[in-house]
Amino acid sequence: MIRLSPAELPSWCKCGLHKLTMLVSDSTWTHLRIPFFFLLSPVYFFSWSQVVTGEWSWFEAALIFVLPHFLLYPAANGYNSYFDKDEGSIGILEKPPTVTDELYWTTWALEGIAVLVGAVLLNSSFLATALLGVVFSKAYSHPAVRIKAYPILSWILVPVVQGYCSILGITGALLSSSTGYQDMRIHLAGILTTLQLLAFYPMGQVYQHDEDRKRGDMTISLVLGVRGTFKLAWCCAAVANAGFLLYFVTYYKNYGTVCLALLGSLVPPTVYAWGWSRRVWADEKAADFKGTMKLFWLGAMCNNLFYMWLTYFTYMYE
Repeated sequence: MIRLSPAELPSWCKCGLHKLTMLVSDSTWTHLRIPFFFLLSPVYFFSWSQVVTGEWSWFEAALIFVLPHFLLYPAANGYNSYFDKDEGSIGILEKPPTVTDELYWTTWALEGIAVLVGAVLLNSSFLATALLGVVFSKAYSHPAVRIKAYPILSWILVPVVQGYCSILGITGALLSSSTGYQDMRIHLAGILTTLQLLAFYPMGQVYQHDEDRKRGDMTISLVLGVRGTFKLAWCCAAVANAGFLLYFVTYYKNYGTVCLALLGSLVPPTVYAWGWSRRVWADEKAADFKGTMKLFWLGAMCNNLFYMWLTYFTYMYE
């Protein structure tokens, strides 16, 4: 992998980065957790693979990727960090810095920019999905509502919004029409993505029990305990993967090739998760931040590679 140090960057790039980073503090940048977008990007690539044979533009496809992943998702991360005020590890941050009021207002600014640009350059499908995401992120984190504090409600709603609603919103935005909403295939894709997220969401809480208990957030992982969280994740993942196989058999002419590619992409995260589960069964302290992040990064990488391949394969051969 090629890595550039700041000294090796072009002068115009260094100047631009300096001006950009001067707008907000290091603490705010850190809490936005922009690299976290990679863990959420499989939803976008799966959506794209399902409509790649339709009418769409590269400009809109790029914009539909950039606005959520670099503005809306970081804003949701920062807003949640502002109210959580975590002292222990959180998603991709092992040692989060202290939050400030600057973080709060930065999240609103990022959301405002994303919604405004989406309203001007994209269609109502994107705008509705973006507004839903903004409202939900506020309800999830704000003490007045705090969906995060309700174990079953948060476990269901987060995957539904980030999975089902996002699939419908992204496909509708890519096609610039409402035809996706009338296609049962798109609805099934959203349901399968939701099932997949039902497995991953509790795993993001398994190392945060002390912090959640301290705040009074009764998360689904805290209710189930460490082993119960792993069991739930394995069950949901098994159902989701079986559903994906059935989905591809139903809707793809070359389903054999697609199913083999899917199974191949599942091998690395499954092998890691199995080994990690065995370590956790021997010692629950192994259910830590580093173990969770390794699973999430590995899973996202394999998912993204599969969905990008699926996009190409669908466009060329389906």
